[in-house]
Amino acid sequence: VFTLNAKSYTKPEIIAKLGKIYSSLKSMKITMNKPVVKLLAPDTAMWTATGKGSSIMKSGQKYEEILTETWIWQKINGKWQVIHYHESCQSVADNSGTAPKF
Repeated sequence: VFTLNAKSYTKPEIIAKLGKIYSSLKSMKITMNKPVVKLLAPDTAMWTATGKGSSIMKSGQKYEEILTETWIWQKINGKWQVIHYHESCQSVADNSGTAPKF
């Protein structure tokens, strides 16, 4: 199950939705600050960080986001794998006072 903006998606649906969003971008840069790793168990770890994303749409519109990410990793069959990911973000309005709508 994949959730984006409080709506559930199947794997093919989320791939199509994210493809549409990212194909509208000319460039994107994300800088994460203050990453923290906490070992929850010998085979489970949590990574969290806050950051800032700056993007330029193909239309030329620029916008920024403030974000927080959480990744839960688990060692399965000897390999570390992401078993959960969560991102919270807040768009920062551009000079026109609006953030892009996807």
